[in-house]
Amino acid sequence: MARHGIPDSGDQAKSANGRFLSGLPPSMAKMLQYFYKVMMGLREDVTEKDFKGVLSDCLEKLVELAEGEHQEA
Repeated sequence: MARHGIPDSGDQAKSANGRFLSGLPPSMAKMLQYFYKVMMGLREDVTEKDFKGVLSDCLEKLVELAEGEHQEA
């Protein structure tokens, strides 16, 4: 919503996101913040090649998180 300037009437989305994030392990909540920043910074005219690079970076971070969670268990 923020990326496209859609107003959050009564902070409903912000509140729902906060409730969702508070129920996640801190490492996962941090990862979602990373994805948010990446997507907010993505150009509107991104090329397919650049977008694939962004997705590859995101996937790499996700795998690192998953492997880290698995090792902690």
